[in-house]
Amino acid sequence: MTSRGTIDLCLFLTRAELARRHAGTSFGAGWILLLPLVAVFATWVALDPALGLGKSLGSGYGHGLVAALAPWLFISEAVNASLGSIRGQPNLVKKTVFPVALLPISTVLASAAGHALVLIVLVAALWLSGVALSRSSLTLPIWFAVGVAFALACGTLVAALNVVFPDAGAIVPSLVSIWFWLSPVVWPLAQVGEGWRMLALANPVTPIIEGYRYALLGGPFPDGMLVAALVGTAAIGAVSLATFPRMRPIFADAL
Repeated sequence: MTSRGTIDLCLFLTRAELARRHAGTSFGAGWILLLPLVAVFATWVALDPALGLGKSLGSGYGHGLVAALAPWLFISEAVNASLGSIRGQPNLVKKTVFPVALLPISTVLASAAGHALVLIVLVAALWLSGVALSRSSLTLPIWFAVGVAFALACGTLVAALNVVFPDAGAIVPSLVSIWFWLSPVVWPLAQVGEGWRMLALANPVTPIIEGYRYALLGGPFPDGMLVAALVGTAAIGAVSLATFPRMRPIFADAL
């Protein structure tokens, strides 16, 4: 298959994935935008106005929480959605000429399309709440691209693992839930002590979250975060690129 044909097929699969999600519901594709916004709003209400974390952690806590939730919800959704992308298409997998990697890739890209719409709404909401856009917002496309690349690397890896090790379908969502609490979403990285800060920075999603905070809220540029994000993404990508081709020959037998 030519490069052009591969791209066209990937776009077709992405559109099909977007159409499949919430198909048959009254609101249809609108849920792709509404559900993440509801999750962001519900988490903000629970942690800021209800529990009053903003009073103890600073008046900007609510805005920082919203900015951090945006990339986290995208990455976690993309990883969980990718899990069954290959296992759920055994007929395509058993066709030796079909580029199976496009299945998790298109799943992640479908999530990225929804994430882009969510970002537009969140930027507008933050502006209406008094957060002035600054030059830092010009870096948002960069952080968005890094987040998508990271999700692609993770999604492709877990999709392959779930074919060979079916228990991954139960383990990965649990690990993602734990990952949430180990990431600086609910707790601001600035509030973490120096010893724990180094541990937090070992989390590959931390620099992406901090980059989103900077892009959406401004402030001092997070030194070293972009490099850390690129290194973390490249590391996961390298593992995925090394693992997927070795697992591909046994997909048909595993299914």
